[in-house]
Amino acid sequence: MDLITEIKNDWAGYLNPDSLPVFVILSLVIGFVLLIVGLVLKAKSKGKSTAAWVCIGIGALSVISNVIQLIVRFA
Repeated sequence: MDLITEIKNDWAGYLNPDSLPVFVILSLVIGFVLLIVGLVLKAKSKGKSTAAWVCIGIGALSVISNVIQLIVRFA
């Protein structure tokens, strides 16, 4: 092997397939936390906070995408 191939192989990281559900569950928790923070901010500002809507949107997308990943992986 030449030097470039060795360097590429050293930097080519991969995740163990058994550890992926842990990352999905961690992402689900982060999504739920963002949803809760967004709902609390929305309640405090009576729905006029842009940050609250951003947190709600990102949290909802995170939860939906990770639930789909779990369903596809384990179905």
